[in-house]
Amino acid sequence: MEKNDGNEEITAMFKEFDSKHKASKASTASSRSSDVKDED
Repeated sequence: MEKNDGNEEITAMFKEFDSKHKASKASTASSRSSDVKDED
């Protein structure tokens, strides 16, 4: 039972982190892509 409660908390934290990471990754990818174009 204790493990399940802990896993639910971790899953919730991971989902929140994952959505933030995806948003940050998307903006990073677009800025990296324009950086590469400028270098080329």
